[in-house]
Amino acid sequence: GGAAGGAAGGAAGGAAGGAADAKKAPRLLTRGGEVFLHPACLDFQQERSLDSSLLVFLELVKTGKVYVRDASSVSLYSLLLFGGTLETVYASRSILVDGWLAVDAPAKTAILVKQLRERLDRLLEQKIRAPSGRLSEEEKRVVEAILALLEGEQGKSSVHAERGLLEASRG
Repeated sequence: GGAAGGAAGGAAGGAAGGAADAKKAPRLLTRGGEVFLHPACLDFQQERSLDSSLLVFLELVKTGKVYVRDASSVSLYSLLLFGGTLETVYASRSILVDGWLAVDAPAKTAILVKQLRERLDRLLEQKIRAPSGRLSEEEKRVVEAILALLEGEQGKSSVHAERGLLEASRG
């Protein structure tokens, strides 16, 4: 799989995105170029009004065009926390996801996102090694902060999201 239009590609999936327009479907871009939602995809009928400018998909299918299948909209923080590798690019004030998708972010936000992602990755690795192990109070705070951040992204202000990042980085 891979990523398209405002998201990062990876071996397990990808993302597509583009600004919705009332007259035509959004442009979906991947690292490899433009793609289209497959007509069998559930989001195909809603393509003009996608929840997000980012989609993840399971596979690419090439017929006359290149199509993405099994696609779902994802939020920006979901992509940053669970997507591909992250690199902070200070010169362009952005986070580069999987080496190709640039997400605008002030340096402070980029650093906080990267630190939170590293903590989350360590926590997930720990739970994979010892699934029945209990979380420490600090780890619980990190999980709670991530949940608040993701929930806050669903219609809350960027100030709320920034506060969630700060709480998580302190956790």
